[in-house]
Amino acid sequence: MVRGVGPSLEKFELNDYIEDPELTLYRLTPSGAMVVTHNDNWDPQTTHQQNIYGAFSLKADSKDSVVAVPLGAGSYTAIVKNKNGVTGSVLVEIYTKNHQPPRN
Repeated sequence: MVRGVGPSLEKFELNDYIEDPELTLYRLTPSGAMVVTHNDNWDPQTTHQQNIYGAFSLKADSKDSVVAVPLGAGSYTAIVKNKNGVTGSVLVEIYTKNHQPPRN
């Protein structure tokens, strides 16, 4: 899971945050960067993903961006931009989860 957190930083008393972050996740290949996924406003129905990874919760009406996709081995980069072009602070978080095989 990768998150671009801007508006939710307000609860940590940070006021210079990006108000409407857009997150784009790229896979880096020898022929260039390829878009894996993009998110503008996160879907509150993915709240269970935050719980799985142990991330702090986002408000249901938040404009923060979140992507939760399985990724293979390789090099990736996440770029977060303000949808409105205004500069500010943003927290980019990357969470991983180790899947254990089922025991017999």
